[in-house]
Amino acid sequence: MGDSIIFFKFEDEYDFDRVIEHKPWTYDKHLVVFEREVDIVPVFALEFKYTTFWIQIHDLLIHCLNPETWDSIGNSLGTLLHMTDLEEEGGKGNYLKVRVRVDISKPLSRVRKIWSEGKFIGWAALRYERLLNFCYGCGLVSHDD
Repeated sequence: MGDSIIFFKFEDEYDFDRVIEHKPWTYDKHLVVFEREVDIVPVFALEFKYTTFWIQIHDLLIHCLNPETWDSIGNSLGTLLHMTDLEEEGGKGNYLKVRVRVDISKPLSRVRKIWSEGKFIGWAALRYERLLNFCYGCGLVSHDD
């Protein structure tokens, strides 16, 4: 369809929902963004600027391993969709995991300031699962160097 846009037609709505649920997807180490077709909107008007990532939040202090930290950091990165439970993750150490709908037209954050009781207490490192190529200089996924 031009401009790196490919049209997929799913015969079953369940298949499309499954593809959307398991994103992000990649092709040749580049991010693939899906957008649902809307009858009244032409394809060139679709934005292709949101995708969903599992994001690991590392280097947290023990007292920050709580739902309030998940909520605060997750919502600061985009639209928070899901938070894992520490027991669900098997107590993997000092990180939390959130699923966030992210605006990829903006640079991806790699760190977040951590505040407690109104005081800055440190930095958290962010790791995006299944993210392959992106620019480490500017943080955009639209190019990789």
